[in-house]
Amino acid sequence: MKTSDLVILVADAISESGQMVCKKLAAAGHLVFGGYEAPAPECLKYAASITPLPLDVSCDNSVSDAITHITKATQRIDIVINNLRAPMFGAIEAVHLGIAEQYINKMLIGTARLQNAVLPVMRAQGFGRIINFNSSEHNLDASFSGWQTAAVAALGKMNEAVNGELSGTGVAVTNKKIGLFNTQSTRPYISEIDHKLASVDMADVGAFNRKILAETVTAPTVDEEANMIVDAIKSDMTHVAERRSQDNCYRAKLPGQTAGRYAVRVRGSKW
Repeated sequence: MKTSDLVILVADAISESGQMVCKKLAAAGHLVFGGYEAPAPECLKYAASITPLPLDVSCDNSVSDAITHITKATQRIDIVINNLRAPMFGAIEAVHLGIAEQYINKMLIGTARLQNAVLPVMRAQGFGRIINFNSSEHNLDASFSGWQTAAVAALGKMNEAVNGELSGTGVAVTNKKIGLFNTQSTRPYISEIDHKLASVDMADVGAFNRKILAETVTAPTVDEEANMIVDAIKSDMTHVAERRSQDNCYRAKLPGQTAGRYAVRVRGSKW
């Protein structure tokens, strides 16, 4: 089954690995839209088959404008790659609640905001995948990464519920975990935060820092990380391409043209 010419939104097209993911997908023949938080760096350049889009998942209008731009240009969205990732280290008590709130808003609420904007389009067309990439601490304990662990766990539970609600629509949300990489700026800094806590055993803090250092020392290169992301979505790309091929004899109506949860499709019609 040919999996080229899919319409793909990459939420983070500004990081080194995100730029590389866009390039690899475009080189494979896909139509790629790459998100960035405005303003974009002047040095940022994309190939002709990659369309940069302002996309701030913490802002309703930014997300809505980006999705509207894509649907007007292509009439569909096949795959969304949410590769926005960031570490959050530090004892629960030590991290300022304002910083924790910003983190949760971007990693969890921001993910929901992006999904909520895309899902009506995918339900109407009868196929699509949203793929969320999360950081994974591998064998690290939740201690000193509690806010990150909580956000990842909540995202998993949220998407279990979403997939139950999407049953029978041809649309699904998947979570994939990859490790803590150099490209995530995983400089160990929890000792700088936690030294104020008299209750914290500094030996434990040091041990955690050494684990993080071990992760980053053996981290993949930017190209290797991009390959991991692209390889991880191959089965999703194949599934969407097959589903779209099966539905070629239908005409899916976009949101605003359909009432309720399911789109009305006419057998024998074309896109």
